[in-house]
Amino acid sequence: MAWDVGRRFAFTATAVHPAIVHALVDDCRIEPVQSGARVTYTVYLDPAGMVHPLLDLMKGLLVSELNKGMQALVVRAAAL
Repeated sequence: MAWDVGRRFAFTATAVHPAIVHALVDDCRIEPVQSGARVTYTVYLDPAGMVHPLLDLMKGLLVSELNKGMQALVVRAAAL
């Protein structure tokens, strides 16, 4: 796990159940911009077995869910 307060956090997993990936890394970077902050969330996956062919289908769902999460974060941050 990496943590740079107010700027970045990242973590890795090397064992996931069910075993859909061999490993993954999530990296969240927060950059100040004139209107507030820019959040860049990147996920790196090493898919296991039959997951690899399905990755393109899963990508759209993952992007959609991460975008929903970021929008919820915007609402919570605005309320502070």
